[in-house]
Amino acid sequence: MSKKRKLAEIMELAKDGLFTDGGHHKQWFLEEIFKLAGGEIDEEMQQEFEEGIAP
Repeated sequence: MSKKRKLAEIMELAKDGLFTDGGHHKQWFLEEIFKLAGGEIDEEMQQEFEEGIAP
């Protein structure tokens, strides 16, 4: 996926997250943005927060 396409998807997820109620749903958007940007959520990180719930 091109950088331009990734950025567009990140922006769309961020916008959708802003209009979504509920902390667990917002957490899901943050996790998806993080992964799309190339981050990996390892086991140690996962223990530090509750997994988000898809809206």
